[in-house]
Amino acid sequence: MTKIYIGIDPGITGAIVAVKNGQIIFQAVMPMKDEGFDVRATCRILMALKVEHKDVFVITEKLQPIITFRVGAWQTFKLGMAYQHVLSAIQACNLPFVAVIPRSWTKRIWEGLEPIYDPKKKPKKHKKTGELLHKLDTKKMSLKAFQTFYPDADMRATEKSSKQHDGMVDAALLCRYGKLIEAV
Repeated sequence: MTKIYIGIDPGITGAIVAVKNGQIIFQAVMPMKDEGFDVRATCRILMALKVEHKDVFVITEKLQPIITFRVGAWQTFKLGMAYQHVLSAIQACNLPFVAVIPRSWTKRIWEGLEPIYDPKKKPKKHKKTGELLHKLDTKKMSLKAFQTFYPDADMRATEKSSKQHDGMVDAALLCRYGKLIEAV
């Protein structure tokens, strides 16, 4: 029996993606209701994948609080709710999972890719060496990695969408990361 990997990018713009034998077999934006996240719909998706494929492993992004002048307490609270929504659904379905911080999974997934720097961000000087440090464009880096691993996949949220859905791209890359860490 072939294992499937279910990647979940939590959040309002998040998504759920399942990969089997390196091919995307399921993709959906994060289920939402008027009052927020739809935990029941998320559970139905996860249970359907579990029943159909039996051997599943879930990889989700572990969200951590970041309070800065751009991200306030309310936004941080909403991110925490998104993360709890995903954990609740995974645990209600009794699925094996790992939660990984973005820095860890992106570092592994982006290995070997030419860096893409964010032209909007000014480089900062390293305190000790004085070297200029450029800020990576994380969305473009992930899209580049996604196109490398899944060149034929279409991750637009709808047929009318003009660009790939960030949440779906990240969820697919989380699947790839899950396969990499299980191979170790």
